[in-house]
Amino acid sequence: MRDNQYTKRVITLQQEDLPITAEVLIDGECCVANITRILFPTLPAGSNLPNNAQFELQDGLKVDVGQITTFWMTDRSPTLNLSAKAKVSAQYKERTLEAVYRSHVGRGRKGGLSKQQIAQYGEDTQSQAVLRHIVKGGVAQSRVADSLQVEQQSTSLLSQSECARLLAQDAQLGGRFKRWPCVLLACDFTKQKPTLTLMNGGWLVMDQNIRSVTDGQLFAQRKKVQTVTDERIVLRLECLALGEQQQRQQTSNEVLELDVRQVLLEMNLSLDADGAKEALFQLGLWTAKDQDSGKAQFWTPSVLSAAKNYIQSVDQMSSLDSVNDERVDLRHLPCICVDGQRVSFRDDAIGLRSRASTGRRCFPEASKWEILIHIADVSDIYVPKDEATSILREAAASRGISRYDLPTGPVHLLPPVILQALSLRSNKANRSVTIWVYVDERDGRLLDAGVERSLVAAPYEYSFNEASRLMEKETTNNLSHSSNGSRDGKARAILLVTERIVTAWNQARQSRSTAARKREERLTSKETEFHPESMFDDGRDGFVRTRAHRLVDSALDLYSYAAAALLRRVEAPIPRAQGVGADRGGRIATSPLRRFLDGEAQRQLLAVCCEFGDKLSAKECSEAGILSNERRNKVNNVRSVRQKRSLNK
Repeated sequence: MRDNQYTKRVITLQQEDLPITAEVLIDGECCVANITRILFPTLPAGSNLPNNAQFELQDGLKVDVGQITTFWMTDRSPTLNLSAKAKVSAQYKERTLEAVYRSHVGRGRKGGLSKQQIAQYGEDTQSQAVLRHIVKGGVAQSRVADSLQVEQQSTSLLSQSECARLLAQDAQLGGRFKRWPCVLLACDFTKQKPTLTLMNGGWLVMDQNIRSVTDGQLFAQRKKVQTVTDERIVLRLECLALGEQQQRQQTSNEVLELDVRQVLLEMNLSLDADGAKEALFQLGLWTAKDQDSGKAQFWTPSVLSAAKNYIQSVDQMSSLDSVNDERVDLRHLPCICVDGQRVSFRDDAIGLRSRASTGRRCFPEASKWEILIHIADVSDIYVPKDEATSILREAAASRGISRYDLPTGPVHLLPPVILQALSLRSNKANRSVTIWVYVDERDGRLLDAGVERSLVAAPYEYSFNEASRLMEKETTNNLSHSSNGSRDGKARAILLVTERIVTAWNQARQSRSTAARKREERLTSKETEFHPESMFDDGRDGFVRTRAHRLVDSALDLYSYAAAALLRRVEAPIPRAQGVGADRGGRIATSPLRRFLDGEAQRQLLAVCCEFGDKLSAKECSEAGILSNERRNKVNNVRSVRQKRSLNK
């Protein structure tokens, strides 16, 4: 063992070393207990190894060596009344376990003893069994994790006992870790004080392929979501059921992830979209098939019930035609929605307001207009008031982001009926979160900004192509001259004045900000050079930026910039996703119908600037950003390590 680097976890115990804390398996459950006495074994005749030693616990219960998962070889107090650590989220615990797993997986494979070499160490079956057990831990036991390593990975935010519980839970529910118990190596009676020599146990890290297959098997057996891996499997099944996998097979050699494949095999279902649909039905994670359309509703019954209750509560609310003191009435001012040709839910609009009409200080030489940028108000969902809205918020958190690239249609952040109720519609007044900005048109400086919970008019709706054509007509761009004109005349005047102001701001920002310049360069590099008039403006035919595209893009940048500035002014934390922060030109709070994180940012903006709802702490903002990344990556970035196996194999 010493020659082959297997002695790293070898420990020696005497009676004087007790009491000591250990993780013990009792009646199939892993727990933390105090070892108070060693019951030394006797050596059987003709054997080099002793019989299995026993240990006595604090309550008098006796356990074998094989029931000990690991001894805590630290200077900690052996008492079970361990000090409480800070409360951390389930997401943080999952990230900690995953980090420990990744730091061990694949290690310790080279060198060491082979099965053939073990057989050469004599015919003692007991010795060979011990060696085979030890070899599984890898050279220097680099494939073995323990609760102390998890605690250190968590920077001591988790107690060692909590880490032990997490490892045991993962071994039971997931496929990352497997219990690797202590094993007795020798017993020395020659000394005055007898000693036991053991290989301290822990949790064996499973290979990635084995882990994926085990994850799928356990999930299919449980038939309910209990782990983060289960959530990812469900999301991949949804994408497969909606046709994503068939499209991928036409252009690449990628096949089903091993865990998803294993779920379908365990349930005796076909490895295709129909099998995935049936799996979700059997698991109770999709509702029954719609008899009228034959299509599946990919939401759980509880979410659909909550959506129905929410819509009923909206219908029972007093008419939006009556404004209460909580909202600013902007219905007398026209606003314009500019979006893609086939967009289903509009969540932003732009408008103008005379600065002089507000009572705030006006600088006529700078500008006479305030730009109004309206974003759909989703605070009903993100500041839950009852069980239904709490369920809907959890549903948005679990999905993280909408997807529009599936061949059979989009996967929405929330049930479409909810998105329809929250979106800006042309047939009614709309609740919005409006940021007004006052920009100096001469140099593009942002002079003033603020947030209002508002009620805005039914918007004029235009596609990007329609708005671009409207802006290029040779008519007056003076808003006052067009105010009594046609709908198109009013809309064109608003578009042109807004374009003039946001362009001045955008140019000034790019001159000062490296992040803004780099973002513009990235967008320019993606743009399709040739885009005829017949080309779709929503990305189906390539990335295009018409005049209207640039206007809306700059307006949303301005909204995000002003929102972040208002939060920073009072030193309030901002929910952001990793990798899309201010240094990358990332926006906040501009697309709450499509991104969970934008809903959280809007919630923070309302709490800080409008005193509506509770403020998010820095920790909550950070966790929201991490959760958003995790949910998105589960669907977009997770791939099996074996991607070239045939589906029909």
